[in-house]
Amino acid sequence: MGLREVKGKPLIRTPYKTREPHIFSCQLGGLKVSFARKPMSFSMVPSPNLDSARGLSEAIPLTLSSPQTVTGRKTIIVVDDSLVVRKVLAMKLKANGYDVLEAADGAAALSLVRSSRPDLMLLDISFPADVAQGGGASWDGFHIMEWVRRMDEAKNMPVIIITGGNADEYRPRSLKAGAVAFFSKPINHEELLTVIRRTFGEGELNPSGAA
Repeated sequence: MGLREVKGKPLIRTPYKTREPHIFSCQLGGLKVSFARKPMSFSMVPSPNLDSARGLSEAIPLTLSSPQTVTGRKTIIVVDDSLVVRKVLAMKLKANGYDVLEAADGAAALSLVRSSRPDLMLLDISFPADVAQGGGASWDGFHIMEWVRRMDEAKNMPVIIITGGNADEYRPRSLKAGAVAFFSKPINHEELLTVIRRTFGEGELNPSGAA
């Protein structure tokens, strides 16, 4: 069987700025063959270089905002020697749209406050003996509050006391030291969230999550 070349004629021609293929058909002996040729396409977006005019693809840079700009989330540091208390509070706070830092003692708390500058502190009062290197007083919640108030980056940070200690003794002392609220353990989480929202000037419900 001999082969005879027949010039292909487009059966379907699409507008010249689209990427749809042109369909051609030719006869090779007794066999009809159809094939598609993708036309040269042009960028629909004006481009400063010649390559785009030749149909070559180019990457378009995207401007991304920083996570802080996108989220606008408040950060709360939970300072408590009890791992269980920290994890339960962290879970509840994250579910309501807050970022959470955790510290088990005063030294870790002050280090995180200095480096991360949280927006609010939940602070226990009683901690195990933690004597500074070379000698010094043991940490408790009141010492931590005193040190925080000396730090330029945190002197205005709201502090909420959460403690299992004697409320009649610790409540007035905590508020006098500058705490914005006092909670006895076990903590009523819904009341705590209400106080946190009020402290931040938020509405009754946090828009980032349900209570």
